[in-house]
Amino acid sequence: MNNVFSFSILGKLNIRTQLNSAYRNDLIKHNNQVDKNRYVLNKIINCIRFCGAFELALRGHDEKENSENSGIFKELVNFSAELDNELKVHIQSAKLFKGTSKTTQNELLECMLDVYHEEVKKEIPNSPFVAVIADETTDVACEFQYLCKGQPVERFWRFYVPDGHDAKSIAACVLNVVNPLLDQNPKKLIAQSYDGASVMSGELNGVQKIIKETYPLAKLPRSSQTRWNFQSRGVHTVYENRKDLIEVMDNIESTSRDCSSINQASGYKLKLQDTNFVFWLSIFHKIMPHVEIVFNQLQKVCTDSVKVKNDLENFEAAIQTIREQMDSIIDEIERVQRETDEPPRKKGKLKKAAKNGKR
Repeated sequence: MNNVFSFSILGKLNIRTQLNSAYRNDLIKHNNQVDKNRYVLNKIINCIRFCGAFELALRGHDEKENSENSGIFKELVNFSAELDNELKVHIQSAKLFKGTSKTTQNELLECMLDVYHEEVKKEIPNSPFVAVIADETTDVACEFQYLCKGQPVERFWRFYVPDGHDAKSIAACVLNVVNPLLDQNPKKLIAQSYDGASVMSGELNGVQKIIKETYPLAKLPRSSQTRWNFQSRGVHTVYENRKDLIEVMDNIESTSRDCSSINQASGYKLKLQDTNFVFWLSIFHKIMPHVEIVFNQLQKVCTDSVKVKNDLENFEAAIQTIREQMDSIIDEIERVQRETDEPPRKKGKLKKAAKNGKR
C-alpha cells in the first residue's frame, strides 16, 4: 500500500518538502541512494547479459568469499568493480543489497524475461504468420517463429514443466502459452513442430491434433529421423548412381512377370526422372557434406559456446554460397539429366523449383 501511495503522488508537489527542511534533506539523500543503486544494478544486469550472450553459467561450485574460483558471474562483477570505483565501494560496503546473491540473480532474470516477453508480444501482432515449436520431454521449451519486418525470426519463450507427459498435458501447456498471444487471430498460427516424445507428433491423438482443434491451420511438418550420416549416404548413393538405378528399373519392367514389381519399378523410375526430385536430390547432395561437418563438430565433447557459434556461422556461410550458385546448379542438373539419355527438360521448371526452394 505504501508503494501504491508513493507512486500516486510521484511528480506532484509535496507540501512537506516545502515546509520541513529535515524531511527535504532526507528525501534528497534517499533519491541519491536510489540513483546509486540503479547504477550498480545496471552494471550487474550487464554482467548477466554478458554471461547470457556467451552461454556461461552464472553460478560457481563454491561462491564463498575465500573461494579461489567463485564462478564466472561473481568474478566478472569483481573485475568490473576494479574498473569502476563506485561499483567497488558498493560491493565492499553494502550490507542490505549487494546484488550478487542467487536470489537477486533469479529476480533479475525474471524481470529481464518479462521485458523480453513484452517486446515479443509487440512483434507478434505485426507478423502475418506464426509457428510454434515445443522440444524435449521433461521440460517443454516453447518457441515461436514469425516474420519481423519481412525477415523470419525465432524467439525462445521459456521452459515449462507440464503436469504430465501425455499428449493432453503437453498440449494444455502449449495452449496456455499460445492462447493469450493469438486469441484474437487464431488463423495466424500456421505451423507446429515437436520433438523428443512420441506422444507429441502422433497423427491420431498426439499434441498436434489437439492443437489443430483450436488452430485449424496449424499444420504439422512431417517428422524425420535425424541420423544425418545415414541419410546423407543415401542421398549421395542415389545421386551418384541415378542413371544405373533407372536402367535397373527399366530391366525390371521388361523382364519381370510380377505385376507388383513392375508397378513399383515404374514408380521408382518416374520418381528418379522427376524434375523436382532431381532438383532437390542435387541440392541435398551439395548441402549434406556441410551438414555432416557441423554435426560432427557439435557432437564433440570438448567444445564451448564460442566455437559452436563459429561453426554455425561457417555452416550458414556455406549454405548461402550454395544459394548464390543456384543458376550453375541448375545447369549441372540439366547436364546430369542429359547423361541419362532422357528428353531435355524445360529450364523453366527447374527455375520454378529453385524459386520455391528459396522461399
